[in-house]
Amino acid sequence: MKRLVFLILLFLYIPLFAVESPIEYYKPIHFTIGFNEVKSQLSFKYNLLKFNSDNIVYFGYSHYIFWDIYKQSGPIRENNYNPEVFFISHTLIPYLDYIQISPFEHISNGEDGDESRGVNNIYCEIQKTIKKKILFGTNFRMWYTYMHSSNNTDIIRYSGNNRVKLFVKGFSKEVYFKMYTFIWNEVRLCNYETGIKFRIVKDPVAPGFFINYIKGYNHSLLDYNRKIETFRGGVILNY
Repeated sequence: MKRLVFLILLFLYIPLFAVESPIEYYKPIHFTIGFNEVKSQLSFKYNLLKFNSDNIVYFGYSHYIFWDIYKQSGPIRENNYNPEVFFISHTLIPYLDYIQISPFEHISNGEDGDESRGVNNIYCEIQKTIKKKILFGTNFRMWYTYMHSSNNTDIIRYSGNNRVKLFVKGFSKEVYFKMYTFIWNEVRLCNYETGIKFRIVKDPVAPGFFINYIKGYNHSLLDYNRKIETFRGGVILNY
């Protein structure tokens, strides 16, 4: 219970820190409950080098917590740590919303021994939207894993090396579909996810809500090669 109170308080105070400091939101910050566990995600970015308002180098950090609340002791099953450095430009390629390039993205679970998992990636991500009353868009990311732990040498077959996201936004709602595939000597569907995000209060700091369905691999680093299927729902701060 103490852990739950701590996470809820941290979640509520995040907007205050984000407003009063140079740290910005990055990936969606959320707290969700599923059939098998609770997952929370914290994510921020910090401006390292600003060429102008459309071309910036950031340091980003994301943290993922997997919590087995259905077990008697309610243990934190796993933490995943995700620091990275990336450049984002809104003007480098005409007609794109942005292009984001990272020479270094590290993802690990911080464990030692047999439970150690980790990868280093380089990646490129682009996004294009059609802006009308309702916004239609697609986001594509491709990455290359150039270093990995000896305990997850085959992780790319389960995490994939590219992701396609299709989304529709409008009236404080977003419906999306994401698909992760591995393309090399074979084509392999690794993971897919679909969901809806919606906001009842329009203030940008007020939390929204979302429900999603996930099926596939690489849900967490420790169990990257175990297939899961789950529904989750919860609150989300930014999307």
